[in-house]
Amino acid sequence: MLAGGTVLALALTACGDDESAAGGDYCDLIQEMDESDSLSSGDMQDGATDVFHDIADAAPDDIADDWQTVIEWAEAFSEVDIDADDPESLAEVQNDEELTQLRADAEPALVNVTQHMETECDISLTE
Repeated sequence: MLAGGTVLALALTACGDDESAAGGDYCDLIQEMDESDSLSSGDMQDGATDVFHDIADAAPDDIADDWQTVIEWAEAFSEVDIDADDPESLAEVQNDEELTQLRADAEPALVNVTQHMETECDISLTE
């Protein structure tokens, strides 16, 4: 299981400069997010979910639902008080049925968003 911040940080990094078929606004917003510190240290900060909403609003129809799924998960995860140094805190999160279901729903959406960013905005997650 990947931690929420880790998954999003991996999924939403290394944007390229190409503003191809998805359109400039969408790719520009992803580029701005990548260059900002809204995902610093993989944290789910309020600013990150605001940026996700902006990106989802600008996203092409074929990926917009996946962005909404990512947002739902990011918002739910951002409300959880997690102490990474406390095994009990981590266990509570891992055993939370709602978060577990949201994560399960978000994983394919994150794959789709990542692939879409690569093909439409020239993103490489290996850089």
